[in-house]
Amino acid sequence: MELLNFWVILFIPTGLILGSFFNVCIYRLPRKISVICPGSFCPSCRKTLAWWQNVPIVSFLILKGRCFYCHEKIPRRYPFVEFITTIVTLSLLFHFHNTGTFLFYLLFFSGMIVIGGIDMFHQRIPNTLIITLLIMGIILNYLFKLNSWSQALAGILLAILFTLILRWSTTYFFRKESLGLGDIKLSALLGFYLGFELFLISLFIGSLFGIIFQLYNRRYHQGLRMTQIPLAPFLGIGAYVVIIFYL
Repeated sequence: MELLNFWVILFIPTGLILGSFFNVCIYRLPRKISVICPGSFCPSCRKTLAWWQNVPIVSFLILKGRCFYCHEKIPRRYPFVEFITTIVTLSLLFHFHNTGTFLFYLLFFSGMIVIGGIDMFHQRIPNTLIITLLIMGIILNYLFKLNSWSQALAGILLAILFTLILRWSTTYFFRKESLGLGDIKLSALLGFYLGFELFLISLFIGSLFGIIFQLYNRRYHQGLRMTQIPLAPFLGIGAYVVIIFYL
């Protein structure tokens, strides 16, 4: 029990710090701003934040959700991403007792949080993130011997093939492109980390969450069309459900 408490105490701030960094990535990468320099700043007035204004979640509560300098509202996605990252980190820690497996899927979901955030707010999926996650995943898989290479390769190829067929089918029947090339590349990434069977399950679950999002959006915000729904966040949700309940 004492050891468990130690890891919880260690990984709560770790998750919060990771979430804070992911917020930086979500904001800066689409704008081609370095994630290292300059330091954290208000996106409204551009003033550099003091250290106490940059403590994950705590600063948001102290400042009552507004910038200390210009008093503009701080987007709620900042504490949300920090909170979600912490929950994901802790749940993976409890779920996987093997260090290699924990690091493998922590890397995967870290990338999915950033990719999902960028896709949600900027409607794009950076190739650099896909390539980086794939390379680092290959390295971890080699070091810890987690999945067979044949299974990983089959997952990539079958996920690409299935998504291409799905894209062609929906475009043919609905006369509108419902899946972008970024979604296909993201599917390949999920195929590598999950394998083809779990990829299909995560795609199904993610689609259900996407439909719920669309219905809610239409009801309360006069919604976006279905083709404009970002797929990455919901694929991430589907993958998380699959990892926690099927592995």
